[in-house]
Amino acid sequence: MAKQFEDVHVGDKFETSSKRLEGDAMKDFARAYDPQPIHLDEAAAKDSLLGVLAASGWHVLCESMRLVADSKPFGATPLIGMLLEQIRFHQPVLPGTEIHCRGEILETRKSESKTDRGYVLMHVETLDASNDEVLISQNWRMVVPAGAEVQR
Repeated sequence: MAKQFEDVHVGDKFETSSKRLEGDAMKDFARAYDPQPIHLDEAAAKDSLLGVLAASGWHVLCESMRLVADSKPFGATPLIGMLLEQIRFHQPVLPGTEIHCRGEILETRKSESKTDRGYVLMHVETLDASNDEVLISQNWRMVVPAGAEVQR
């Protein structure tokens, strides 16, 4: 069942399933979108700031989006993003890391100009499944349809 804006409340929380990020997938993503030695080659990564191969933060964010979308925090209502802000990469993600996400609704605001929707701000954390350390945190502003009849 699809949730409407009126069904979403500050303090609502959700958790996702988990996914293991393997080295080959990290390299494939990096080749396509973030071709830096630290993401592409173990030997080259040894001479980097981290000293090891690490996933691109953008790869981890994309995987986080997939996990959140699959968890359906608004039921059948699609995730329609307006803004992604305050992205913070807390720790590198190494090959074999299993990640999951948890989220919490921080704010809801009915649209003043468009009565058919509201805006929801949710904080999403991507965590290491083995010890629950935060890897990435970010705030997502989403559009959620409202139950009010659309005025034409």
